[in-house]
Amino acid sequence: MKKLLAYFTILVLITSMMIVNAGLGMAAASIKVILNGQELRFDVDPIIIDGRTMVPIRGICEPLGLTLQWHPKNGTFVLLREKSVITHQVGTNIINIDGKTRIYDVKSLIVNGRTLVSLRMISEAVGLDVIWDHDTQTVNIASMSKPAKPVSEARIMGIVVGSYELRIGDDINEVQSRIGKAGRIDQVAADISAYVFNSDYDKFSLLLVKDKQVIGIYALGNNLKTLGGRENDFRYFKDGNDGDAVYAIACPSNIRFSFGHEDKDLIVIEKQIFDITNAFRAFHNKAILSFSEKASNVARLHCEDMANKDYFDHESLDGRSPWDRAKAGGINAFGENISAGNPDAISAMHGWINSSGHRSNILSSQFRGLGVGGAYSDSSTFRYYYTQLFL
Repeated sequence: MKKLLAYFTILVLITSMMIVNAGLGMAAASIKVILNGQELRFDVDPIIIDGRTMVPIRGICEPLGLTLQWHPKNGTFVLLREKSVITHQVGTNIINIDGKTRIYDVKSLIVNGRTLVSLRMISEAVGLDVIWDHDTQTVNIASMSKPAKPVSEARIMGIVVGSYELRIGDDINEVQSRIGKAGRIDQVAADISAYVFNSDYDKFSLLLVKDKQVIGIYALGNNLKTLGGRENDFRYFKDGNDGDAVYAIACPSNIRFSFGHEDKDLIVIEKQIFDITNAFRAFHNKAILSFSEKASNVARLHCEDMANKDYFDHESLDGRSPWDRAKAGGINAFGENISAGNPDAISAMHGWINSSGHRSNILSSQFRGLGVGGAYSDSSTFRYYYTQLFL
């Protein structure tokens, strides 16, 4: 009877509604777009895909002073502004500006009969920048004319983690001489590495490094403090199930800590999810979970199944439950979280933390081990899929 009751309790937790906070499932009406102090209104609400705000192309062109022409024969929009000619073919992530090609990370798509394009792509085509305020779910379109900060000023921005300071512009070798060597170094792009400081989850940090200099910081723990910069230079990660308590801070505010979707990229994301899970548990004085390769294999297979067959559910299309899949993999599992549409570990974890059922799994004192899996399919609805399997 006790075993049956425990099974039922965990089942209730894992079948709660998943919040997809960086895919087509986001509550699009909450996203505001501001230009010159005025909120823009669209006939189709903005949505977020892979961390990018998508808006109707016709709705954004007029406020930006662009004349729009549609060429149905080749599915191409031509945007005219003064002497500039901008072209974009629907369904691609490419824009041509006066003969020069730029490639972005999200393709345009059609929703409810409207073509949605990356707001950043169109704004940058006319020399404007896009600034995202996560807390208010607001996008501000601003001029790019501000001069770049000198290195000496950029170095001021950083985060205090425990007894040490981490700053943008720091030399990574100097950082390691102060706080100890990174527990792991992940290659996240051709010229960018992620240094993971996970020997003490009470002071967890993740540093992006290019040419031996720190270009991005993510820190999770108690009593975090910001250094220098402006308020919008930092992103504050708040726990909506704990009175909006700040559990992590990142800077710069728009930085991403993993890139791409090849198998090697997904393995990096899986490892980051595992580390952030344990750092969040340490933040709440919970025991650290051990890593399970078998559970990771089971989790990864479920992600691949969801991605390849384009569904999102704890139950496989062939009717298998998480417990069935775990048993087939030679393990006993007691909880599962799934996520879809998030392009990196930090956004996936933030969605789980702000969903009470998934957060309960992450912080459960009943669990002792964890496996993490990930998968990607460009032809599926949400593209990115992740699974946490708790033992």
